[in-house]
Amino acid sequence: ISAVYYSEVIGGKTRARIFFEEKEICEVPITFRSSSVDPVSRTFELKAKLPPNTPLISGTLCELELILEERSGLGIPNDAVMLRKGGLFQVYAVNNGKAEQITVVPGISSDGYTELLQADELKDRNFIFSGQYFLNPGDPVLVVHEPKDMQKEFSRR
Repeated sequence: ISAVYYSEVIGGKTRARIFFEEKEICEVPITFRSSSVDPVSRTFELKAKLPPNTPLISGTLCELELILEERSGLGIPNDAVMLRKGGLFQVYAVNNGKAEQITVVPGISSDGYTELLQADELKDRNFIFSGQYFLNPGDPVLVVHEPKDMQKEFSRR
């Protein structure tokens, strides 16, 4: 793995999801992190012990996701979050039938959703997920689809 993640991988604590032929095989803790970074490739070695019933053998090429951070929170689909001038992230919500632009603080993006760090103050709002780039604050809008539960598990991989 790239050396940029060296300090974030902790043996026994960091977990890995292992996939083979697009199927998740298992989730296991990393058991070993090399003590140095290869100076040519700028990578370091990781090891994990696979469960006994795993269909993989040593040397099998597979995909791996490292779970570097994980938490539960409230979020909305990635498409609803817009990056604006000055590095601000904004969303549109419906307020009394009109579009309201709200600056948000995004957290982890995972599986098509973006965590909202100030979600407690936003959890009962209806957000606009499509066409929001064509809106201006105060434009009339109509809710056509009620949102799903915003509670989600977020992982930084």
